[in-house]
Amino acid sequence: MAGRLSKTSAAVEAARRYLAAGRFGDALRAAQSHPSLDSPEQCVVLAEARWRMGQRASAAAVLEHCSGVNDPQIACRVTELRAHLAREEGRIKEAIGLFNACIEAAQASHELPQVCRAQLALFGVLLDQHGSQACESLAIEVRRNVIRSGDPLLFGWLHRQFAEFEARAGNSSRAFRHLEAGFQAVVLTPNPWLLGLLWIVRSSVEGLNGTISDALRSARRARESTRPSGGGS
Repeated sequence: MAGRLSKTSAAVEAARRYLAAGRFGDALRAAQSHPSLDSPEQCVVLAEARWRMGQRASAAAVLEHCSGVNDPQIACRVTELRAHLAREEGRIKEAIGLFNACIEAAQASHELPQVCRAQLALFGVLLDQHGSQACESLAIEVRRNVIRSGDPLLFGWLHRQFAEFEARAGNSSRAFRHLEAGFQAVVLTPNPWLLGLLWIVRSSVEGLNGTISDALRSARRARESTRPSGGGS
């Protein structure tokens, strides 16, 4: 029994590292190597890996095993993942409510990285659904929190979100500055998932500027960059 628990814990740690590095295929293989739905922590890691690999129904099924968990950090993560699933399934109002609930719970338990992740995700939903003006107050708050976190991955994700924000507001020069800062963050902390997102936004901004050949080149770079991640979410 002790040996099995040790292997399960090692698999969870490996999967968590792969998720943080944007290597979702590797994360799923690690999480499934010694599966145990008796552990809420492993449930969350396995659910995220399956969601990142596009296995939404399977991810939702795993999350059911985490219902009623007492650990506030795990409970926040469950709420965030359910919000992502709701967003991808078109249940936007539910997704916004879940992201806000996650933010409130994470703030109450002083989990700053979790606050930042949920705020960045909520920022993306609001930007998609309501445009740049709806994000202005949240932009100030999430920027402040990401700076406080000092997390290079969160910085890169912030610049990716702000690049799209500025592009939609018609400020392409600011968008490119955020993209350059995002690429610099990825150099410090390699992450193929985030790198691909940055190239996608760059392609969009270049397309809006009318530089179609550059946009197509960036789109190809996005596709090439995300291959090591093994996923799409």
